[in-house]
Amino acid sequence: MSGRRPLLRLLLPVIVALTAAACRQGNGLPDSGGRPYEVLLVGDTGKIIDSLLSEPMSGLPQDEPQMDVSHTGKRGLNGIARLARNIVEVDVNARQYRTTALQSKQDVFASPQTFVRITTPSMEHLRRFLARNGYRLTNFLVRAELNRIQKQLERNHNEEAMQKIRKTFGVSMLVPADMTSSKREQDFLWLSNNANTGMASICSIL
Repeated sequence: MSGRRPLLRLLLPVIVALTAAACRQGNGLPDSGGRPYEVLLVGDTGKIIDSLLSEPMSGLPQDEPQMDVSHTGKRGLNGIARLARNIVEVDVNARQYRTTALQSKQDVFASPQTFVRITTPSMEHLRRFLARNGYRLTNFLVRAELNRIQKQLERNHNEEAMQKIRKTFGVSMLVPADMTSSKREQDFLWLSNNANTGMASICSIL
């Protein structure tokens, strides 16, 4: 994942899609934009949520933020900004809210889209709440991205590579469609997209 990028760069794929009059989803909503693990924060004036989502992802050989974050104010949540794939909106109102709460919805302005609304009486209340429950927000957003990847794999996968895995190891698994390079021996199988950048491989030994 790359570092933070301006909102315009985050949603550049959406601009292109709109210009090209991209088709809409079956639910009548436009396609969401952005790349996996990108999040648009709305009203996070103290950058409290930014700090949470930018913590390093566990299990990687080098530090990488869990989410790639961009910001906008509440008035900025319109037009193209509404088409972000993940939106977290913060509403601070001491008169209206006594406690901090999280609510989530799917496909509010676009599809697929995850929308989380956080209501809180103050940023200090929010800071204390996230100190105890912040993992729930990050886990929820990560799970949303994993579910999208799984659905994409179910729609578009490499059946030939899957057959090789079944014949070699007797197990079934979804293989990305771009993994077309392979090497197979009696007890060894290597699959790869063989890309110049962003190379991904699956290597299994019996």
